[in-house]
Amino acid sequence: MSRRLSLLLFSLPLCLPRLAAGGQAGVPTGGQGPFPRPNEELLINQAVPDIPVRTPQGALRLSRLWQSRPLLLTLVYTRCTGICVPFLRSLRAAVNRDGGPGRDYDIVVLSFDPRDTRADLDEAAEELHVRQQPGWTFATAAPADVECLSKAVLFWTRWDAASQQYDHPGLVLAIVHGRVLRVLTGASVHPARFREMVAELRGRFVPSYPLPNPRIPFRCFQYRADGSFHVDWGALLLAVPGATALGLTAWLFGFSSERR
Repeated sequence: MSRRLSLLLFSLPLCLPRLAAGGQAGVPTGGQGPFPRPNEELLINQAVPDIPVRTPQGALRLSRLWQSRPLLLTLVYTRCTGICVPFLRSLRAAVNRDGGPGRDYDIVVLSFDPRDTRADLDEAAEELHVRQQPGWTFATAAPADVECLSKAVLFWTRWDAASQQYDHPGLVLAIVHGRVLRVLTGASVHPARFREMVAELRGRFVPSYPLPNPRIPFRCFQYRADGSFHVDWGALLLAVPGATALGLTAWLFGFSSERR
């Protein structure tokens, strides 16, 4: 079945609901704020609205960009003095280690701030040293279209009048044929998780990966920075009932043998 047809069916209702009012006048705000990360479990296989964006090559739709190869999409703004710059630098570092942009996937850095101009984004790309690198696109979009996209991918912003800054999460969406394949969230792009994401973009099977959830006190596995993992307390706790039952069974059989 054509994924384009599925995208057309799902994108229209995604754009109909408006986000909750609030924040600075004329600036979109997300409905998941002010502090939670976008829920990765809810985003996997989510249809991404095919919004129009403005790029150095002119106005086009996101589908034009994901037709030829997968997309890595992140939302930032150029006046950010918080997460945006270190987040983009960590993304660039992970991308440079991988060497796949422009060949296996493209990267779209989309501003959610209507104040950002083409010159602002060109300057941001220059400061990040990616303006001349293949596969990188810095884009803007109309506020209503940014709202539509933000609503669909659970991205939120909250205007802080005291600091004159936005609160917002760090987010990278891996998009294949208009649907979310994987999601990275957090203050920076973790190299091991980035490698897993692009491996899946390239069609490799990734059997498991951790979802950020601080409410889970015990995990079966913990992931190291190099991408390897080791058994954690959760797996050991799972083994306790079986080991207890095995020990009790052995004791019972031993006790029975002694009585005979």
